Amino acid sequence: MVVPQLDPVAYRRGWNDSANGAPARVPDEYDTEATIAGWIWGWLDFAIGVDRRNDDGQLPVTID
Repeated sequence: MVVPQLDPVAYRRGWNDSANGAPARVPDEYDTEATIAGWIWGWLDFAIGVDRRNDDGQLPVTID
């Protein structure tokens, strides 16, 4: 039996790595208001055609 290796930092932050068998969970650090605001800004960007991709064509990802 293969035991999945979980990244404790990523797991604590709530990222779902289903390939490693980590269950999806709600991140404790993020509050609902900030999540909803992020969705609203994301949809507004999408609606007006804002392109936030970097030179490689990927969306910037920052994990602190």
